[in-house]
Amino acid sequence: MIDRDGGLTYVKVHQLVKTLGGDVLSDTEVWHVYTIANGLIERMDLGESNPLLFGQPYLKHRPPGP
Repeated sequence: MIDRDGGLTYVKVHQLVKTLGGDVLSDTEVWHVYTIANGLIERMDLGESNPLLFGQPYLKHRPPGP
């Protein structure tokens, strides 16, 4: 877990995705990027790269926002 300025917290997660039948679709590590505001989680995004190496991870999913 990495805390950054601007209320961002990066958490490295082992992600295992399987079909309903149990077949493995994906077995990877990804980053969950939490935006914290006023002590609460305001949003969560998914990243692919290590923020220590690249600054801010490339976000796989970032919904439109202000």
